[in-house]
Amino acid sequence: MGRYGAWALIGLLAVIYAAQFTGAVPPNDIAVALTGLSQWVFVIFGFRVDRDRRVVGGQP
Repeated sequence: MGRYGAWALIGLLAVIYAAQFTGAVPPNDIAVALTGLSQWVFVIFGFRVDRDRRVVGGQP
């Protein structure tokens, strides 16, 4: 993920948060279910960002 992984995650979550105010109502319950299941991508992305970061100074 390198240097910009955490900022990319924060930016992506901010864009999704802002888009919820202008989005339409989901067309059916399957769309809601698929959206809920796809949120696991953010858990994996957050895990990768946290795993690749380095401690700067101090004790870990």
